[in-house]
Amino acid sequence: MLKITPDITSNALPLGIKPRLIAFRAWHIPTAKMWKVGGLNDHYVFRAWDDNLSDAENYKIVDVHMPREDCVLMQQTEFTDWFGRPLYEGDVLRCDMVQTPEDIVDGEQEYSFYRYISFVKGAFIMV
Repeated sequence: MLKITPDITSNALPLGIKPRLIAFRAWHIPTAKMWKVGGLNDHYVFRAWDDNLSDAENYKIVDVHMPREDCVLMQQTEFTDWFGRPLYEGDVLRCDMVQTPEDIVDGEQEYSFYRYISFVKGAFIMV
């Protein structure tokens, strides 16, 4: 009989489980602009390469680093919006609801409310 023991030193994930993409964007407070993050360390945030710009423009961007204290970092969730764009921590979502006729109280059948994405106890939730 063949005995199979798991290799706990391996970085392999169990079948069917995909590694989660860890990506960030940063709100740069002094310029009031949002940037994709290409890298970060304890002191600086580095901007990511932008496919919409020329190589010369990109080389100017990626060499510029922003102090961490000037940035608000937001982690990408595994979710996307209706248009396929990734959702990030801190995004505000409008939720549209349609009530059934028996649930209508104030005469309004359709209504909207807003929630934002937050990271709480190891999971992304709408608050």
